[in-house]
This record gives sequence, C-alpha cells and structure tokens, in this order.
Amino acid sequence: MRDRPLLLAAGLFVLAVLTGTADMARANDLLPAIIYGPSGPFDKGFNQAAQDGALRFRAQSGLSSRGYQTGTQRSTDAALRTAIADGADFIIALGFDSAEAVDQAAARHPELRFLLIDAASDRPNVQSVLFNDAEGGALAGMVAALASKSRTVAFLGGMDIPVIRHFEAGFRSGVAQIDPTITVLSRMTGATPEAFDDPFAGYRLGLDMLNQGGADVIFAAAGSTGLGALQAASDTQTRAIGVDTDQNDLFPGTMLASVLKRVDFAVHDALAEAWQGQWQPGLRRIGIAKGGLSLQLSPNAQAVLGPQGMAKLEGLIAGIASGAITIPAEE
Repeated sequence: MRDRPLLLAAGLFVLAVLTGTADMARANDLLPAIIYGPSGPFDKGFNQAAQDGALRFRAQSGLSSRGYQTGTQRSTDAALRTAIADGADFIIALGFDSAEAVDQAAARHPELRFLLIDAASDRPNVQSVLFNDAEGGALAGMVAALASKSRTVAFLGGMDIPVIRHFEAGFRSGVAQIDPTITVLSRMTGATPEAFDDPFAGYRLGLDMLNQGGADVIFAAAGSTGLGALQAASDTQTRAIGVDTDQNDLFPGTMLASVLKRVDFAVHDALAEAWQGQWQPGLRRIGIAKGGLSLQLSPNAQAVLGPQGMAKLEGLIAGIASGAITIPAEE
C-alpha cells in the first residue's frame, strides 16, 4: 500500500499571523539567503527541510537562495554578516541558537526581512515560526507504543533545550495515550549545539537503550546525531522513528515512520509571501491542525501496527487535530 501522511486536512499550508503587518511591493529581484546549522543542507533532517522549501520556491519563481553554513569556523552572526554583505535581502535562520544573532542583525538592518525558525524575535522586520513540537513527539510515541513488544521504548534527544524537551514530553504523552504502563527510556546527547551533529554519540546512546535498556523502538529527535540511533536500531534488528524529513528510506525494514516537521512549508510560504508582496512579520505557531506536523508511515508500518492499531492511531491524531486531545509541552 502506498505511504500516506496521517493527516485529516489537506490543501494549502495556511498559517495564522498573530502579530505584525507589512506593505511590501512584489519583489522579483528578491535575493534570499539561508543560514544553515553545522550539519548543512544535506543532513536528511531540519536543515534539508529548509532547503527543500527554498527549492520549491525556486521552481515557482525562478529565484535561487544562497546558503551559508555555520560551525566551528563560522558563527551565526558571521554568517549573517556575510549574507548581508553579499546582498541578501531576505534571510532565513534556523534553530533556537540563531535568535540572538538574528535579533541583532534585524536591529542593525531594519530595511531587511528575516525568517527565524524555532525561536522568536519581536523585531518589526522578523517573522518567527514556532512548531508545537510536543504534538510531533506524541505522533512518534503513539506509533512506538503500538509497535513495541518489549513494552519499553526509547527517546534520544540532541541538545538539552526546550524544543527537544517538548518532543520528549510529547513522546511520553503519546505512549501514555496507548498504554501508560509502557516504560519510556530517555537520553539527551549534550548541552551544546554540537549535540545535534554527532552520529557516533547517537549510535552509542541508542545502542545502550536498545541493548541494555531493553527498548525495541527508538525515536530520535537529534539532528544528524539521530542518524546514529537509527543505525543502532538497524544493527540490533529493532525499530526506529525518524524526524523532520521523511527518513523512512534510510533503513528499510527498520523504520516505522517519520515525524515530518514542515520547515519546508514555512520557508516556502515566507519566500512566496515576500515575492508576492504579502509578507508580514510577527509570530506564527503551527501544529498538526495547520499541517505543520504530520506522520509519514513507512511501507511496512501498517503490517506492524495492524488494523486495530491503525484505527486507534488515526482516531488519536484526529483528536489532537480537533483539540479534543491536548498534548502537554512539559512533563
């Protein structure tokens, strides 16, 4: 059976703008730039999702985006300064650790527009997008609980920050929606941004929870680090759940699903709005109901979950989308 996202609403990705207004003319000479994290635009995750959104916009408009990667040799502030010096007039920055640098750059350059993903700024030339990551974690938790035979499942986080804690809290809540007696193991990789870019640590920590811990399903919300945990699941012939983009093709037979965090939609829509003269600053919050988070099952998932499991999963997702089921962001 073909893969299909478990979403009840289809159509355009529409976001509610909570604050701010702008009056921009259509700008066919728009020059966008994306400030990628250390993992770069080919990480099969968060950064790549942003690139996918920019590529979709290019197919629509013919306008390309320049990319700048941060890391040990280049801070976010330095990458922003370089992008601005190169003439970028719409700048996209990814991740919580970009907030301060974007806030300062937006203050220095009120004539420019900025998109900040996973953090917030109240500058009048910044649009901030926050996801209801707990809902994404709940999607993974429900799948993990339905698939587990050992009655122990695992969560691997990257850097210990609120975004990842929200994923973890949601994962625990999702497991409890299926069976509150299932044990949830949890590990964070580190306390610095490098925790998102260490697949060897992801492998080691994942292997520990799968082998010594007895978990038979692991959900990794850890950037490139999480790829190591998925490898550990493959090597131990257990199950795994990916995040951010569709990672189901990485380890066929191991992957149950991927939680899609639609950074690509947020990037595409912001660029399209800027190009069409409809862009507005302010804060946008998006979750399952608005298409910002969804679940992509792998080809073998339905056989693993079974008809009753699938029905239960779809009913719970419908409840979250309608607001009948609330997923807490904190434990």
